[in-house]
Amino acid sequence: MVIDDIIIDGGPRLVPSAGCGAVTLTKVTAADLRDLPATTGVRADGAPDADERYRLTVTAEAVEISAVTAEGAFRGLTTLRQLITASTEGRLPGVEILDGPRFAWRGLSLDVARTFHAVPEVKRVIDMLSLHKLNVLHLHLTDDQGWRFEVPGWPRLHELSDQGTPGDRPGGHYTDADIADLVAYGRARHVTLVPEADLPGHVGAAVGAYPELAGAAGGPAAVLAVGTPRTTEFLQAVIASETRLFPDAAFLHIGADEAFGMAHEAYSHYVEEVSQLVAQAGRRVLGWQEHARARTDANSVAQQWIHPGMFPFEDLSADAIGLPADMLDLLMEHFTASAGDMDSALSHGATLLLSPASLLYFDRPSAESSIDPEQEQRRTRLGMPVYPPLSLSDIVTQDPVATVPLTNGVESVAGVEGAVWCETVTDAADLELLLLPRLAGLSEVSWGATRAWGDHAAALADQAPAWDRRGWGYLKAAGIAWGRQR
Repeated sequence: MVIDDIIIDGGPRLVPSAGCGAVTLTKVTAADLRDLPATTGVRADGAPDADERYRLTVTAEAVEISAVTAEGAFRGLTTLRQLITASTEGRLPGVEILDGPRFAWRGLSLDVARTFHAVPEVKRVIDMLSLHKLNVLHLHLTDDQGWRFEVPGWPRLHELSDQGTPGDRPGGHYTDADIADLVAYGRARHVTLVPEADLPGHVGAAVGAYPELAGAAGGPAAVLAVGTPRTTEFLQAVIASETRLFPDAAFLHIGADEAFGMAHEAYSHYVEEVSQLVAQAGRRVLGWQEHARARTDANSVAQQWIHPGMFPFEDLSADAIGLPADMLDLLMEHFTASAGDMDSALSHGATLLLSPASLLYFDRPSAESSIDPEQEQRRTRLGMPVYPPLSLSDIVTQDPVATVPLTNGVESVAGVEGAVWCETVTDAADLELLLLPRLAGLSEVSWGATRAWGDHAAALADQAPAWDRRGWGYLKAAGIAWGRQR
C-alpha cells in the first residue's frame, strides 16, 4: 500500500531488491532508538505498546528505515514519500532522520452530520491524515441536521436523514458495510476511527425521528429527555451500535457540548448514564470539555475547545454573525461558564485532548486569499462568521498546549486534534479547501513542535506536487511559491 502511495506521489516504482538502491526495513529494539524521546499521551486505539519512532538513513547506495514496530516503519516510509516529493534533482539527498511523535493522539474531527460526505470522500480524508502522520479520524456522526449511522430497532434515525439535509444538501448515512470499509481502510493506514453521537444537545435529527426522545428545553434547540425508559433504551442501542461498528476505538465520544437550556440536573443525569453504558461496553469516555461539569474521572478524556481569548466578545454582534440576539447571549453565557472546565477535569485525573478553537478549528474563515480566482470565490463564503479568520501561520507557530494551564505539564495531555465543522461546507471541494494546507500545520504541532513560518511555507510548496497528483483541493494561499519548477 505504501509502495502504491509512493508511485502516486510521483516517486519510482519499488521492486524487491537487495542490491544498490534498495530500501531496507529493519526491526530494532526500543533501546536502539533511545536517543528519541518517548511519545506522551493516549492512543485512540488504546494500544499500550505502540511505538511510532523510526530512523531513516539515505546514502548514495541505499535507504534504510529502522523501527521497533510496523507502524514505526510505516511512518518512516511516509517520510520517504515526502522526501521524494520534495526532491528537485531526481535524487534524494544523503540524510539521517531520527523521528518520533510528540503526542500519541493526533487527529481530525470531521463533521459528516451537517454535510454528509460519502465513503470515497472520507477515504480521501484518511489518505490526507496518513500522509501527514495523523492517526485519528473522529467522526461527528450526529447533530441537529442528520443522523449518519444505523441503530438496530431505530430505523427512522437514518431514514429521515436520508431524505435530505437542511440547506438543500443531499441526505445520506453510512451502512454497516460502509463503516466496516472505512474502519479497515483507516486501519491499513494506521488511522483509528472514533465515533461520536452528539447528545444530549444537538439532537434535532434524533427527536425529529422519534419525538418521544425530546426533553424539556429552556433554550432555542431541542435537548434529549433523560431518565425515561425510552431514552435509556435509545442510549443502550446507540452505544451497542458504536461498539460493534468501531472495534478499533478504545473510546466512544459522548458529545455533551452546548446543551443550551437544559437543567444541570438533567445534563448530569445524561453524562452519568451514558458514561456507565460506555464503561459497560468496555470502552472509555471521550467528551467535549463541558462534560467535566457533570462527571469525569481518571479514565476519561475531556476535549478542550473553549479557552480564554478565543472570541473577541467586545466586537461581536448578533447582526454581524447572523445569529438571533438571544442565541448570542446564550453562547457568551456558555463560554463564560467554561472557565472552570479544564481545572475540573484535571482535578479528577482526566486527560485533555487539545482542540483550541482559535488555532485548530478549520471551519474558521481563511485569513489568506487564494491566487486562484475560482478558489477565491469559494474562500470568501467558507468559514463561520462568528470566528475571526485563521491564518496558516497561526496554526504552525503557536503551541496548542499554551492554551491550557497544565499543573502536571504535558503528562495531562492525550494529544491534539483539529476540527472541521460543515455549516458552510456544501461539497467535497469546500471541505478540502478548508483542510489543506491546514492539516500540514496540525501535523507540525501534534507530531513535532511549532515551526518558523518561512520554513513551513517553503515545505508546503515542496509537498504540493503530491497533493496535485492526487487531485486534492488545497488553498493556494497568496505569498507561497506554489508551482515552483522541479
